[in-house]
Amino acid sequence: MAGNLQEKENLIQAGLFLLKVNVLLIPFYVISYIKFTVLPLQTGFAALIAFMLKAFNLQVLQADQFLYLGADKYPIDISFDCLGWKSVYSLSVLVIATPGNIKEKLHFLKIWLPVLIAINIFRIISIILLGNALGYQYIEAIHNNIWQIGIIGLVVGVWYLWLKKM
Repeated sequence: MAGNLQEKENLIQAGLFLLKVNVLLIPFYVISYIKFTVLPLQTGFAALIAFMLKAFNLQVLQADQFLYLGADKYPIDISFDCLGWKSVYSLSVLVIATPGNIKEKLHFLKIWLPVLIAINIFRIISIILLGNALGYQYIEAIHNNIWQIGIIGLVVGVWYLWLKKM
């Protein structure tokens, strides 16, 4: 009997978690659906990426949120999604939706969200540097097949750290 009660409690907790996640993800879905952009933020981020790429002696021109690479001026659009907002938002949702003390959650996020942002900058730089080394035609494959999967794994892994901490 006690086992069934515990199973019921676990199912209720899982259901509440999924409900919280889905409610908290509504803004995520809306932002994604309307293709929201903040061009000044994208332009500033593009300037940061261009500055960092120049440290690797890569020929880079920046015009607004666009980077043009190499002698052929291969175009890269620093979209709103390139800012890493999806991984930051997703980790925040997972941590907030998990049962626990809100102060501890905010402290955890205060540490890990800047780490995610730094990793996102590394992600963009590494995609472009690998594209420069291997050929710009590989940028999309590197982005889609390596880094998108890697970032999802990172977010889930950091959330797992939170779960183990609780």
